Amino acid sequence: MRTLFWVVLSISVALWLGVLLHQDGSTLTIVWREQPLVNMTLLKASIFGLVGFVLLYIVFRLFGWIGRIPKHLRERGNRKAWVKGAKGLKGALIQLIEGNYAKAEKLTSAEFPDEESLVHHWLGAQAAHKLGRSALRDSHIEAAITANPDADRAMRIVQTEMMLESGEFVQALTNCEKPALQGATQYADLRYRAAAGAGDHRTALSALKQRFERKAISSESLVELASAHMELALDHCENAADLESYIGFMPRALKNSDLTMWFKAKRLLALSDETAGLKIMAKLMHAGMPDKVFEDAVSLGQTNSQVQALLEDAAKRFGSDPRFQSLAASEPPKALAAE
Repeated sequence: MRTLFWVVLSISVALWLGVLLHQDGSTLTIVWREQPLVNMTLLKASIFGLVGFVLLYIVFRLFGWIGRIPKHLRERGNRKAWVKGAKGLKGALIQLIEGNYAKAEKLTSAEFPDEESLVHHWLGAQAAHKLGRSALRDSHIEAAITANPDADRAMRIVQTEMMLESGEFVQALTNCEKPALQGATQYADLRYRAAAGAGDHRTALSALKQRFERKAISSESLVELASAHMELALDHCENAADLESYIGFMPRALKNSDLTMWFKAKRLLALSDETAGLKIMAKLMHAGMPDKVFEDAVSLGQTNSQVQALLEDAAKRFGSDPRFQSLAASEPPKALAAE
C-alpha cells in the first residue's frame, strides 16, 4: 500500500506540474558572455532535465554493474566450489560410515570455501584417525582451525579425544596445555585421562582436583580414582615438609581419607621418619580400615616388625573383624620368626 501511495502521488504531482508549465508562457534563457546559449520554455527545459537525469542514472547504474562483475565472478566460483564441496561432504560421510576411510579422506580434500571447510576437515580428521595416520589427522585439524579460528577450542577437543583413543597420551597431555582447550567444560576430564595414561600421577591428581571443584565427581569417586595415583605421586616427595605441602593442596575429602593417610605414612617410613609414620598407621588400624590399607599393612608387616606389632594389637582389639581373625590364626612371618 505504501508503494502504491507514493506512485500515485508522484504521477499526480508530475501531471500537475506538466499542466502548470504548459499554461505558463515563461522561458528559460542561459547566457554566456552576453550571448544566449539556451532559450526554451520551462516545459521543454523540464522535459530535457528529466531525460538527462534518467540517462545519467542509467549510466551510473551501468558503471556500477560493470564494477561488480569481478565480485559476481568470485561468487560464481564460490558457488561452484560449494557445490563440489557439498558433494564431497556427502560422499565422505557415506564412505566414513561404510568404513572406507581412505576414500572418505580423499573426498574431504576437494577445494571448497574456507567457511565451508570445518565439517570437511573434521570428517577428514576422522577418516585419517581411523587409518591410524596421526600426522594427516593433525594437518586436517590445523587446516580447520586456520580457516575457522572460532572453532579452535572445538577442534582441539576433537584432536585430544582422538589422541587418547590412539594411546598418544603424552601428546594429548601437551595438547591440554594449549590456551584454547583450557576453557573447555571437559578440560579437566581430558587432562586427567591424558595424565593417567602418560603415567604423570601428580598431574592426574591435579586434574581430579579440578573435576571435584567443578562438581563433576563426588568425594567418593575422587578418593576412589585418586587411590590409583596417590602412592606413586607421593613417592616424588623428598622430605616430610614436601609431603605435607603436597597433600595440603588436595581437597579435604581426599587429604583426610584413610588411603591418603596410609600412603603418607608409608612414605614417611621410606624417608626414615618412623615415629611419624607409625603414629599415623596406628590410627588407621581399626575395624573399618579399607581393604587396600589392610592388604598393604599385612604385606609391609612381612618385613617390618613394628608394623606387624600394630597388626597383632589390632587383631586383639578388633577380633570380630574376619580379616583380623584370619591374621590372628596365621603363623608369624618367617622373616620375623627368625628374629
